[in-house]
This record gives sequence, structure tokens and C-alpha cells, in this order.
Amino acid sequence: MRLMSYVRLRAKTGLYEYRRVVPPHLRALVSQVQGFAEKPGRTEFTQSLGTSSKAEANRQAAMLDQRVQAALDAAEVRLARRPSATGNVGVAPVVVDPASVFSAVEAWKRQEVIEAERAAFNGLPYLTVGDDVLGQSDFRYHLQQFSQYSIGNDGALAALHGFDDVLLAALSSQGILLDRAHPVIEKLRPTFAKAWWELIVAKDAMANRRWDYAPATDAAASLPASSTPSHSAALTTSLGETGTPLLSLLADWKAQAGMGSRQLNTYVADITAFASYHPGLTVEAVRRTHAQKWIGSLTENSPKTIQRKLASLRNNWGCVNAFLFHEHDAVRP
Repeated sequence: MRLMSYVRLRAKTGLYEYRRVVPPHLRALVSQVQGFAEKPGRTEFTQSLGTSSKAEANRQAAMLDQRVQAALDAAEVRLARRPSATGNVGVAPVVVDPASVFSAVEAWKRQEVIEAERAAFNGLPYLTVGDDVLGQSDFRYHLQQFSQYSIGNDGALAALHGFDDVLLAALSSQGILLDRAHPVIEKLRPTFAKAWWELIVAKDAMANRRWDYAPATDAAASLPASSTPSHSAALTTSLGETGTPLLSLLADWKAQAGMGSRQLNTYVADITAFASYHPGLTVEAVRRTHAQKWIGSLTENSPKTIQRKLASLRNNWGCVNAFLFHEHDAVRP
């Protein structure tokens, strides 16, 4: 197996490291990158990969290099916009079309799902950009919260360290190079959070062998890229079910739940976790066994926590139950 670019073996430690030199003309402009210490005027990005395995070194370096490349691309954009010696700006400020930028986010997610699906189908590991930051304490929880309630949820966004780095890397992979200070970034965060969370749910389903690898129907394959439904919406189709998505009624339930915001957020997280455990499951198709299977998977939770999760389902089900077609076998935890 060949080592990817920018990976080398340290003879003293026997471990591989990532090392990429910053071009001299960008050293004053390159921004901080998640995973590297802040260093003004940085001449290179260097990071021990902590492994003697070529395969593992390549996987870790690939993620680091995506973020570094995005930072270098953004520095090139800043350089082009700097005033020249005559006081004129080299190029006009970057102007992007809304449709193309939002389509790029969807295209990134679709591409990552396809690559993850191919790897999982063949029993191979696959790390997407951003997988390393998911290991931060409560990162997944805050990402889930921000993806669902982005308006006024500054607390969740503040806890997502490295979020913008992943966003910029995703855009860069689709050929869109933006500076992190570009006003588009703020507008893209909610959409990107949803796309990233849907990717995580899809990868979790693959890891837990709950993913349907059947190819898309001819009708779906013939849709133009701009009209292809998001993968979270397509999950229902891939599992051969049609009907009301489990989380589509969440807003109605929240409006009449009558509880404090902290308790409500906890219950919402439980309900969302249940839906994530059963991707593609619809309201009409839910059975008692789905709740039993989910609870059975919570082996690391205390009995008290499990009781709370059951209470979340019970509380939510009063709103959902009116939409069930199979009330005789509805979930009643």
C-alpha cells in the first residue's frame, strides 16, 4: 500500500505524521485549521497521526488534508481580493448563486453517502470529512439540535467547534471556494447541519446493518440532480414504505407538549434517536416491536434513563396516534 501525499514515517517514533508546506505567498493569509495549534504566519501543517499502520495513517491524513486544502483555497481567495499596489482590488468579491451553493451542499452529502455505502457494502472502513470532530464531547447531540432548531440556537452552534471548517471543506470538494468570513457561510449553516446529520444517520444505519443497498428505481435515477430528494427523504422509498415520516409531526407535538425547554429538548432528542434507529420507518408502519427493539439496543443506559426514554415515546405518541392506520398494534410503550 502506498502512502498518500504529505504522509511520512518518523524514524525516531516509528509513527506516521502528516506534513504539508504552506506556499510562501499564502503564509500571512492562511487561517487556523481545526486540529492544528494556532500559529500566525504558519509555514507548514504538521501533525502526528499516532499510528504505525499505513492504512490508518492514510485515513487520518485524508481527513486532515481536506481541511488544510480548504484553508489554502480560502487563503488564495483572500489573496486575490487584496488591494494591489495601485490600490485596486485584484478581483471582485466572490459572488455565488444561491441555488448553486445549496445544491453543492446536497451534492456533497449525496457523494459522501455513495462513498460510504460502497465502503460498507464491501466491508471497508470509510471516514468522511468531519468524522474526527464528532468525537468531541456532546458534538453529535449539539449538531442534532442545531440541525433541527437552528433559529435562536446559538448555544448549540457555539459548541460545534470545527463546524465551519467542515462546511468549507465540503464546499471546496464541490469546487466552491469561499472565505470563512463570507456572509454566505452564516446562511448555509442550518442547511449544512441538516445535510451532515442526515449523512451521520445514514452511516449509522450502514454500521448497524439496517441499510438497504437496493439500487434506486429508474424513476428516481432519472430525476435531475436539483430535484433529487434528500437522502433522509429517500430512506422511506429505499425501505419500500410510503407514508408519514416519523419526525414530520414533531413540530405539532412540541406546540402542545406543555413542558419546559430543557425537558422538551431531552424528549425531542429521545424521539429523534428512536427515529434514527429505524431510518425510513413511517408513522403508519410503526409497531410495538420497533420500540422494543430500540429499547433493547440501549445496553449502556441505566434503568432510570430507559424509563425516561419510554416516557418520551409515550408523551409523543398521543399526538402521533391520531395519524396511525394500525391503531390495534400501535406502539404504546
